[in-house]
Amino acid sequence: DRDGLDAGGEERFRKLIETLTPDELADRVRFLVTEMPWDYAGDEKHDFDLMNQRQGDAVHQLVEDLLKEPEMLAKFLPQVSRGEQRMSSVFGRALAERSSDPLVWQTPVMAAVESAPEKERNFALLAGYFAALAERHPKAVETFKEQASQSGVFAPALPVVCWSMGICENDIALVCKALDAGLITAFALMQWTFGGVLAKLSPPAVEPLFDKMLGLGEDFYTVALNLMGMYVHGRAERLEELRPQLRLAATFAGQRPKRGGSQMDAHQFKEMMGWILAKGREDPDAGAIAITLTKQLIANVDNMGEGLIKPLLPGLLSGFPEIVWPLVGQAIVSDRKRAWQFEHVLGSGFSFSDRQQPPILSLPDDILFAWCHAHPDVGPAFVAVVAPVLTNG
Repeated sequence: DRDGLDAGGEERFRKLIETLTPDELADRVRFLVTEMPWDYAGDEKHDFDLMNQRQGDAVHQLVEDLLKEPEMLAKFLPQVSRGEQRMSSVFGRALAERSSDPLVWQTPVMAAVESAPEKERNFALLAGYFAALAERHPKAVETFKEQASQSGVFAPALPVVCWSMGICENDIALVCKALDAGLITAFALMQWTFGGVLAKLSPPAVEPLFDKMLGLGEDFYTVALNLMGMYVHGRAERLEELRPQLRLAATFAGQRPKRGGSQMDAHQFKEMMGWILAKGREDPDAGAIAITLTKQLIANVDNMGEGLIKPLLPGLLSGFPEIVWPLVGQAIVSDRKRAWQFEHVLGSGFSFSDRQQPPILSLPDDILFAWCHAHPDVGPAFVAVVAPVLTNG
């Protein structure tokens, strides 16, 4: 914006910037690591990659200056291991790369994390340090990961540490061990949905993780769907080897917590289940999953019909009518108090579109009419409620 300044304006602003730019080490740590502006350095025009490089170079230079005063550097480690930190991962990498003996800093880095209150711990410095240390001392890093999997303090950092250096097959076993011990939250594993790092492993390598998380239910189930969906993104053929996990996902669908916000897990569920159901009734896994999904719908129609199963109902009713409708139809007839919940699931609800296509219309006409004739006290009235009376042909 300097072109719009009055005469002499740019010179005055540059003097002000020079005066305000931190030059003391403590101020530089706060400015460059904790609070670095996203457009640093602000008066230079670079593309995204070059700007990231410039920002990283500034942090590396800061670390080089701090390494000349190691006692002062050690005092800053707790500060950049707590709360929000913009460039602490880069700081950790620089520490392992620029130090003449990076192993000297392992204990201080770990102690800095341990000293922070549990809810305020920031693992980015730790992850950056170990990611760079792995290039110089890989055995030390593997030892740390093994110890972390059994530590209440460092197990929550294990997913981001592994992600920072690239997830390997042994990392899956360590995370599963920590999950068994209850040391890792579901949220911590969301990190593995980014960057496609998990996708570099073979299906047999990741199956134990999916099995474990799907079985834990609640938030773990939700994250597992996201992990599986991202793992097969663009490579649907991998689902052939994940058929047992698809059956598990259907079996535990009722354990998905009901919440607002992002529905990415529901999207992943729809895509993966749609893939197997498209195989048709001749496929044994497709048929088994159709039965399981129907039972899950009936058991949990009050809290999951809209989120997970309803998007699949047109395919279930048209592709597996002899499997799905006997179960659903019996549930409607036998429990009048819950029938209205099935009205919402099988109907279109309110819509401004000219043409309504409630899922119930995907059921073959002869099966629907036969059900109405078999249950004259319930069937016709139910269909009259959920099926649109007037439609555009």
